[in-house]
Amino acid sequence: MTSVFSDNPGRSASIGIGFVIVTVATALLAGRLGHDTTIRVLIGGLIAICAASLLLGLFEISASWELSTPRRLTGILAEPNSLGQLGGLLAVLSGAMWFEHKLRPTVGAGAVVLGVLVAALSLTRTIGLALVVAAFVAGFVRRPKPTLLLSAALSVVGAAVLFAVGTDPITDLIDRGQGVEEIATLSNRLNLWEVSIDEIESRPLTGHGFGSGPRRFELALDQGRLPWIYSPSSHNLGLEIAREIGLPAFVLIAMGAAMGASRVGTTRPAMFAYLGFSALLMPTTGVPGTLLVAWVVVTAGDKEHDSG
Repeated sequence: MTSVFSDNPGRSASIGIGFVIVTVATALLAGRLGHDTTIRVLIGGLIAICAASLLLGLFEISASWELSTPRRLTGILAEPNSLGQLGGLLAVLSGAMWFEHKLRPTVGAGAVVLGVLVAALSLTRTIGLALVVAAFVAGFVRRPKPTLLLSAALSVVGAAVLFAVGTDPITDLIDRGQGVEEIATLSNRLNLWEVSIDEIESRPLTGHGFGSGPRRFELALDQGRLPWIYSPSSHNLGLEIAREIGLPAFVLIAMGAAMGASRVGTTRPAMFAYLGFSALLMPTTGVPGTLLVAWVVVTAGDKEHDSG
């Protein structure tokens, strides 16, 4: 419906229909197969994507790697941020299922290592933080006090390593060649969020339509509201939803996610933590894909079909 008000109604309608089809199909599959089985299927798909990307990109990175100008793994997706998100997702889903003895140890451990390796080689800093948050939540739900003590100990060890190694090599690796001004704006996120809020205020009920990011951010660039554009995304899932399909739709989707979060099982807290944290800062592709499937699977799992 919101596509009627879009700058490109045909494109918005086709993307919107795609979102509906993927969401409904995934929810039906999760209801039929059960939460655990559906997550295993998702893990299998992520293993295929990450393994293929690693094989395709590792040789190129190793051939031209320099610490001062590190290469980012892109693989079959040709975009490091998206690949980093999928690598982190693989690590979290596999780790949670492995910890609950719902994956074979060899499969679970191997998938975790593969996911972490892909996320690390993609140099996606936000995903690194999201993995830390997910690990902390997983531990805190099970063992609050030991998790807090371990976190404090790791912080001390990390500070000692940083002191011993020095800050320059680590800084070169983390800042990816960005200047102080760019880092101060969270790699332009603050500018993107400001423009996104302006866009929401201009059409709060209907939004600007699915897939409107490229056109709207190009217009903001022409108007001098953005210093540069490197992604047609708000880099915040909540702002992205409200900007594209309006605040009422955002409220309904948020309520659905909250209902899913209220049905927390033993494997879900870390999954929600990872998806939620990365949604605050990471770009979206603008089209239905693996991350949408992950959100639906995690929030719409039917416990009656779950296997122990």
